[in-house]
Amino acid sequence: MNAALLVGIAALPLVLYYAAGFAFYRIAVARTKKGFLDTDPSLPSSPADANLSDWWSAQDKREERLFSADGLGLVADRLPSSGKPEFAAILVHGYTGTGPTMKRYARLLRERFDCDLLLPDLRGHGRSEGSYIGFGLRDAEDLRLWIDRLIEPAAPDLPIVLFGVSMGAAAVLTASGSELPPNVRCVVSDCGYSDAREILAYKAKKLFGLPRFPAVDALVSTTAILARYDLAEACPRRAVARTRLPILFIHGGADDFVPPRMADELFEAAAGPKELFVVPEAGHAQSYQTAGEAYAGRVAAFIRAALQASASASDR
Repeated sequence: MNAALLVGIAALPLVLYYAAGFAFYRIAVARTKKGFLDTDPSLPSSPADANLSDWWSAQDKREERLFSADGLGLVADRLPSSGKPEFAAILVHGYTGTGPTMKRYARLLRERFDCDLLLPDLRGHGRSEGSYIGFGLRDAEDLRLWIDRLIEPAAPDLPIVLFGVSMGAAAVLTASGSELPPNVRCVVSDCGYSDAREILAYKAKKLFGLPRFPAVDALVSTTAILARYDLAEACPRRAVARTRLPILFIHGGADDFVPPRMADELFEAAAGPKELFVVPEAGHAQSYQTAGEAYAGRVAAFIRAALQASASASDR
């Protein structure tokens, strides 16, 4: 057996490893159509809400744009308040969503507060540029830029609330563990995952019957090469252990897309003031639709208490 053949045989496992990583990258991370979500039974469908669409169409909106640290054009919808806002909220959508998919939560806040709202399209989604999905990690970096945009010189003391759903929840939780301006007062996390690698392993097994090795391990390596970020760092559980911001964790007890145990993991890890609100019968991202006013009231009460607490602390 010649030397070239021996080298080829020895290299075969590595070739297969990266081939698996590239294939999984195309499915999970690259900006491609995610057809597998259309048949995923753990994603309940939501009926069209004409009233919600009418509400969104009637809002005074303007498009905001900025560039990420790595030069991507990012786009958001901004809904300015009618007067001096009580706070501004950044509403962050989930995997494959866009800013407007958060309009249900925008209406929730607008019905209870006079607030400024910002609904960004995350990198790799909607109108924003980017060839890959950030899994909350790169998105958290971009959120800091949107925070700075909201507290530009015209509103240096504006309180800010971060509110995310699913991967958007992972983004706001990850951002909470970084150095943020004191304007950021609290975080609402609805059905967020505790660790990107763990949720990817869970979905790879559930949807495709793939084991964690080599699927997720190869994906981590491929993502580092193609998207230049480390999926191992996309860990909201570690981030919340570094923050003192108040966090409201919300999860559906019947969520089979992001398992409820991840909410427990996040809640246990959080170092600051925290609350856990579980809607027993709700599926993934369905807690508001399922619980209705109980959900809306809990969110509003949490935000109000967090703003009052921060105001009292600043007066001391």
